[in-house]
Amino acid sequence: AERTLADALNENDYETVYIGKWHLYGIGFSTAPPGVDMWRMANRTPVPRQHQGRWQNWFGFELSNRHFDTCYFVDDDPTPRPLGEYQTDGLTNLTMDYLQRHRPGDRPFFCILSVEPPHNNLEAPAAYEDKWRQRDIVTPPNFLFDDPTPGPGRRVTTEPDQLENHLKYVRLQYAMIENLDDNVGRLLQCLHDTGLDEDTIVVFLSDHGDMGGAHRLFKKHQPFEESVGIPFITRDPRMPDRAGSVLDDPVQVEDLYPTFLGMTGCRAELDKPGVDLCPLIRGEQKRLSREGILLGQVRQSRGWEMWRAFR
Repeated sequence: AERTLADALNENDYETVYIGKWHLYGIGFSTAPPGVDMWRMANRTPVPRQHQGRWQNWFGFELSNRHFDTCYFVDDDPTPRPLGEYQTDGLTNLTMDYLQRHRPGDRPFFCILSVEPPHNNLEAPAAYEDKWRQRDIVTPPNFLFDDPTPGPGRRVTTEPDQLENHLKYVRLQYAMIENLDDNVGRLLQCLHDTGLDEDTIVVFLSDHGDMGGAHRLFKKHQPFEESVGIPFITRDPRMPDRAGSVLDDPVQVEDLYPTFLGMTGCRAELDKPGVDLCPLIRGEQKRLSREGILLGQVRQSRGWEMWRAFR
């Protein structure tokens, strides 16, 4: 029932495409019957067309978290289609196929590619896991097992029997991230090969980070920089002089809607929350007028966990 980004873009004659994880239909966590694999059920259950946010072209799924066993659905076809390869590789291939063979040449397009890795389950193609398996990992000063006592370059672990398990976690995260990096490179090369690179804005972002052992914590759901400090990287070929610029202002997910409308030249919708970041990205504005952003978390997992933070 909510107005979506696709609604605004459709009205401005954009071809809208959604590829990958949706995670808004609510299948999985509490809906699986006893004895049923909830991840497999969620990945094999189609998202009804009326719940796809009006994206004209749909190659999506609710969620998987089984990166070597992911299916997707096309538009309103209820037949699950196996990717047949590692999820990030397969979804990138779907996106490249759309750009090369199915994109209408007479209309602008807006395409979202939504991948799960890096995400549990921790798994990557064998070549990436092998590459990281024996690598030395330099942990940050606030890592779980680092001894805070100053010393001549030595690190003392308080729980040495568990250290290798946690370093394995970090290595697998890095293997998944490197695979994602390589697929971003393939996608950029595809834009170049199809002649779209000088007329296409590319945005790279995530929905959360990972504590990775900092503050004795792993995964997400924490008000620390490792979890909330996520990438928001833009590449706009109209602004070559801005390449390499780094902006310090914290931004939030509510800013995405007005910012994407600003990037695509669509009319601003003043009744929506968030700030159009385009003047900041273009260098027309030095800082945002707000003092920061408010973060909040209410989660029921091992009891209620609640926090608020101001960044």
